[in-house]
Parts: sequence; C-alpha cells; structure tokens
Amino acid sequence: MGRVMQDVPEKVQKSVLCGTIAVNCILLLCHISFGILFYLYKAPILFYFNCFSIIIYVLCFELLRRRKTWAYVFIVFAEIYLFMMLSIVCLGWEYGFQHYCIGFVASLVFSDYFVVHSKKVRKRTIWLGAANVIIYIILRFWTYNNPPVYVLGNNIISNMFYVGNTVAGFAFLIMYIAIYSDTVMKLESELYDMANKDHLTGLCNRRQIIQVLKMLIETAAGEQFAIAMLDVDYFKNINDSYGHDAGDEVLKALANILNDEKAENEAFQPSRWGGEEFLVVCGYNGNKEDITELFETIRKRIADNTIIYGGNEIKVTVTIGLAIYEPDKSLDELVKEADAKLYKGKESGRNQVVSGMGEE
Repeated sequence: MGRVMQDVPEKVQKSVLCGTIAVNCILLLCHISFGILFYLYKAPILFYFNCFSIIIYVLCFELLRRRKTWAYVFIVFAEIYLFMMLSIVCLGWEYGFQHYCIGFVASLVFSDYFVVHSKKVRKRTIWLGAANVIIYIILRFWTYNNPPVYVLGNNIISNMFYVGNTVAGFAFLIMYIAIYSDTVMKLESELYDMANKDHLTGLCNRRQIIQVLKMLIETAAGEQFAIAMLDVDYFKNINDSYGHDAGDEVLKALANILNDEKAENEAFQPSRWGGEEFLVVCGYNGNKEDITELFETIRKRIADNTIIYGGNEIKVTVTIGLAIYEPDKSLDELVKEADAKLYKGKESGRNQVVSGMGEE
C-alpha cells in the first residue's frame, strides 16, 4: 500500500490523510468516553483496555504524520477487533459490540464494488468475510453459555451502548463512503487530467484532441468544423532573450486567450499540440469566411496583448493555418493541410491566418 500511495498525486494523498486524521480523532474520543463510563460503572478490565487504546490512538497520530497508512489501518482494525471481543466476553450480547463484525463485512464488500470497481467479490473479501461470520457465531455461542463478567445495572446505559455500537459498527461503511470513494473519484480525476490535459497550459493535450477529432469525423454527418494550427512566431528568440520561464508564461498567456474564446463559444476546443504549437477545433454554421474572420480576430488579440515577465514587456504574434473539414478527408489529411498552411504563412512573413479560401 505504501508503494501505491507514493504513486498517488500529492493532493489526493493529503485528502486521504486529512480524512484519516479525522477518523482517528473520533476513535480517540470514543475510547475516552468508553473509559470514563467503564471507570464509573466499575468494569476495570474494560477501563484498562480503553486506557491502552487511548495510548494507541495518540501514537497513531505519529504514524499518520509519517504517512504509514498501512501500519495505521492494521493497528486500528486489530484494536477494534480486540475491543469488540473483550467487550462481548465481559458485558454480553446486549450491548451491541457484535455489530462491528457486520460493519467489517459491509466495508469489505463496499470496497470491492465501489472503491476497487471489481465486478465480483475478491478472494480476500470472501476469506475475511468468512472469518468475520465465524467470529460472530463463536461470540454468539459464548454469550449463550457464559454469564457476563460485569453487569452495569443501568438500562439507559446499556441501551445507549447498543445504539451507539450499532451506529459505530456500520460507521465503517460510512467511513469508506466519506473517505475512500471520495479519494478514488479525486484520483480518477487526477489521472484523467494527467492523461488528457497539458500540465503547463491546462488545455487538453494532443492525445485528447485527436480523440475529439476522431469522434467528430465519425459523427460529422451534417456538421461543419475546421481545425486551426497556431504557432508562436520567433518563440526560440523569446526563450533565448528572456529565458524558458518567460517562454512558459507566453504559452500560458496564449492558452488564456484561447480559453476566453472557448468560454464564449462552446464549439471552440483549443489544445496544446506540442512545443509552441496549438491546435484548435471549431464548429461553424455555413459560411467558411466566418471561421477565417474568427481566427483573424484571435490573431489580432494575441498581437495586441502584452505579456509582462521579469519587468520586461513581451509582444507575441502567431501564424495560423486553417483547414476546413470535408467528408472525403481523413484525420491525417486534415492535420497535414492545416500544418502545410501554417508553414506557408511562416514562409510568407508570419503573423497571419492562412486559410486558402480564395484558392477554392
């Protein structure tokens, strides 16, 4: 488990840690309350065990600080099991401690189906579930054949214990829902972003935009769209003059401009294609000249924008190659056409949109 957690993004690890610390605080408070009650009702064995448990949960904070999650989980489960069995032997069946067994089984099944996303119960769950059932039956027989060691003699207290332990037993399921399923969703989101988003600009990456294009081409009946390849002019000079960090700021500034357009136009999908190149997919209605005018507006916005970095004012221009999708074009042909028009613009002076509309 330690190796697995090392591969989990830091943000998700912190979420797990915060949730686990909260659970540890609740368990610590429960044992303090139990200890006080057992002291007041003269049940010394259970009182001393709860004192031991309090020490354990205090020390567990150090384990969590060191992120020894696996060791923490093992110690907590062992302590709860020992406390459950000792409490049933000392107090009998009427105090509800047996419900911890049910909570464990529910948690195991929940973790398989919702946390691990398994379509069937795993062998680990079957064996641990069977062990819980066996322990449950053994404890049941014990209470039939052996009188309790302590009789607290207070029906209100016994009823409170029964209700509290019933809730606590099933709280294991609630803990899984509140912490681990939330963690899995966050981890899935992180992994999705890692696979589909560019870490610098936050735009979708090359892999994701290719998937978008494939889907559009497969379902493009009646739909019209174009792709635009944008390349930063003289980007190497920016890196050489101001440093690579400045180059990163330029790319992020361009991404912000593209994202602004995306916010206004749901048919506009920008991506980082690689290096200083961006690829945009954009739908349009009927008039091909409109799509050219849109990217001409974007080109001007970029040229008019000033990027401040390290006290320097950096002016940037882009060259844009625009290709219109036609039903007989493949994905590779569409991208190659946009790329060819981009380089035509580079060769003929840069800072322009090349669409080839006049040639059609």
